[in-house]
Amino acid sequence: MADSPDRYQQILDAAERVFGEYGFAQARIETIAEHAGVAKGTVYLYFKGKDDLYASLVEDRVEQFAAMISAEMANADNLSEAIRSFVKTRIEFYQKHQGFMYTILESMTGFDSELRMRLVSSHDRVLVAIRELMARVLGIGVSFSPELAADVLVGAVNFVVASREISGESFDVDELTEELTTLLTEGLGMRGKLQA
Repeated sequence: MADSPDRYQQILDAAERVFGEYGFAQARIETIAEHAGVAKGTVYLYFKGKDDLYASLVEDRVEQFAAMISAEMANADNLSEAIRSFVKTRIEFYQKHQGFMYTILESMTGFDSELRMRLVSSHDRVLVAIRELMARVLGIGVSFSPELAADVLVGAVNFVVASREISGESFDVDELTEELTTLLTEGLGMRGKLQA
């Protein structure tokens, strides 16, 4: 890889716009280079090809999301606060990266096994962080595992946000955050303090 982090990020940002607008299959390195304001060959200094660029973009955005989640949830004193932090951060992140997130959803099945494994690995890093949080906030004597609680939390929020975005249904971020927080907190039956 060449030695300019700014150029690397510039290409990733352009790739997000192009993948979001055209989808994975129709996006071209030439178009990404044009949007980034660089020559096509410059893109190849940083990435092996379109698959590598796409996977690198997903990894970068997942790392951004994981950092946001960790920062937002670090000060949660109870499950409700932790869920609220996750829900709001997830919704806001999805909205900020809406076109690209839709591209990920629609094209996951068409990727080769190596690319799919890179994408799954990125997803798993976020899931591990959420599972660790659930282990920390769930009370003693709960009859389900923190892993299951994390899977339900992530799955429920992802489904609600994606279905609203795909259908074009408008929603208020704060209102949806509160509704999902209440539903998930009461569903998990937990409002207690964090476990040491």
